[in-house]
Amino acid sequence: MRHAVVVAPPRFVVPAQGSVFAAPDPVGPMSAALTRGGHRLVLVSTTPELETDFDRALAGVGSADELLVYVAAATTTGTDAVALRTGGDTATSLALRVLSDTVLVREPSAVLFVIEACHDGDPDDALLAAEHVDAIVRALDARARGYGVLLGVRPESRSAPDDWPFTRRILAALDDPEARDDRGAAPVSMVYERLRAGQGDGGQ
Repeated sequence: MRHAVVVAPPRFVVPAQGSVFAAPDPVGPMSAALTRGGHRLVLVSTTPELETDFDRALAGVGSADELLVYVAAATTTGTDAVALRTGGDTATSLALRVLSDTVLVREPSAVLFVIEACHDGDPDDALLAAEHVDAIVRALDARARGYGVLLGVRPESRSAPDDWPFTRRILAALDDPEARDDRGAAPVSMVYERLRAGQGDGGQ
């Protein structure tokens, strides 16, 4: 079975009273595209309960299953880790490695992490985004664990509120006929190859 977990800020995952979703919204289009691709979908908020909620979201995932984890979140870097900010400041965060460790326990047959990150560093540092990409891949221990990782990183302070450029590429790949098998589903391996073929930097 194909499973997908979407991790995003609460304003996208939990709609405000009286509205369908906050606008602009990366989660609604992503959820729809993953569902069209035949994935069993679970939404998870980047709140202080993220670790527990993410573990619950993986219920039912086993060695015969494929897993796609999409993360749209603000990140912060420390001396030895990359963390997802789960509150309004860097004091409330969850190490990205925790998500990778939680996936490892389930032993899915294929894993793809797709991450759109807003880093908290100097927006004028031209090398920082590339360093952040490397730090995220290391935090996931992706190479050793055989996980596919595709990600985009941009400065948080330079990000327009409606700017989700990497997510737009993911949506295009999910709906690309070349990413579909003969049953019309979008397996992790085919989505990964379409994203790698079209994105340039950021694929691991």
